[in-house]
Amino acid sequence: MLTQKTVGGGSTIRELADMETDMTLAGQVQMACEQVLRRHVLPQRALIAQGLTINRALKLIRILHAETGIELNVNSFYLWPSMEQLVAAMDSGTCHETPKLIPLRNSESTEPALILFAGGLSCFLEMQDVIDHLTYTGPILGMALTDFDRHHSAPARVSDEIAACRDVLRQLPHPPFGVIGYSFGGVFALELARSLAEGGTPVKFLAMIDTPQSEHSWPFSVWLGFMAKRLRRRLSASSPPGKTADKTETPTCLEQPITTRDKAQTISRTASLLRPLLLRFKTPTCADYPEATPQWAGGYPPDYDRAARQLLRMKGLYRPRRYDAPLTFYRAKGGSPVDCDPALIWPRSLPKAEWIEMNGNHQSLMVGRHARMLAEDINQRIERLSEGV
Repeated sequence: MLTQKTVGGGSTIRELADMETDMTLAGQVQMACEQVLRRHVLPQRALIAQGLTINRALKLIRILHAETGIELNVNSFYLWPSMEQLVAAMDSGTCHETPKLIPLRNSESTEPALILFAGGLSCFLEMQDVIDHLTYTGPILGMALTDFDRHHSAPARVSDEIAACRDVLRQLPHPPFGVIGYSFGGVFALELARSLAEGGTPVKFLAMIDTPQSEHSWPFSVWLGFMAKRLRRRLSASSPPGKTADKTETPTCLEQPITTRDKAQTISRTASLLRPLLLRFKTPTCADYPEATPQWAGGYPPDYDRAARQLLRMKGLYRPRRYDAPLTFYRAKGGSPVDCDPALIWPRSLPKAEWIEMNGNHQSLMVGRHARMLAEDINQRIERLSEGV
């Protein structure tokens, strides 16, 4: 529901809603946009230019779904950039007709396109800071995930997604110049580059940005070490703060009977601590597999929920194969709390990868000065390849 917030001349969103019970769709969208962006929104100016970020976009999608029943795609803000365009698309129903190739930057150049895969559910807003600093003069296109909508017992796999990507790339006048993938999007970038090369049209540039694998495919020793660290963190976080007991005092806890409630709490706490250890032994085709993954948050709108489940099953089912062509792998020095160090799991599959250490963690790598440094390195490599160096 919309919360109270002062807008315009001092009225709150709730007061405006009470005054206009028959509010138009345009009014609802404007109220939601101003609530999320915390500013007056210009209807004809791009929302991204007015401060729309990935977190704000996801919040806006949830609010509009609750208020209007319309669930926007996470990349709607590239297709209908301004609030005015977005309202028109929602009103006509065309907001549900999102293409697989998202134009992130248009170009009149006849150069081949640069294809990007975002992390998560193909929300390219999380890559926007990097995109802003890319100097490639050809078109930059985002490859959105396909909604296969299959039953959990026979879910879509990475290979299905790559086949869908190959189909849509036939619409382009030239094969792509390069493919870049962030987070698990790096897997799609890798497998698309492999598929194109096997078809006789290799890409000139391939980059994977801090790309994880599911823990099902980690070497057992790597998995065991990561789980031990995670368990220690969870134990440390769950320990109640307090002073160290005085060793001279006689402990009184032994004199108190252990109640059924105490036992239940102990069992519940132990199960919570051990639950992450079980994911490696859980099949991705189980109905509740997505909820067992550390990435799952829940509370998503229907389309987003379905896509999240599909992606987590894809990740769980994916097993890397050896790739013998050159590529660039950008590794975030700060790592990720839910995935192990890529340098421990990828080298045996990527023998010709050039590893580049980048400041920041898995998320901050794509933001601000870290994003600028990442884009600058990509720019230099693309320029050298373009010049044939």
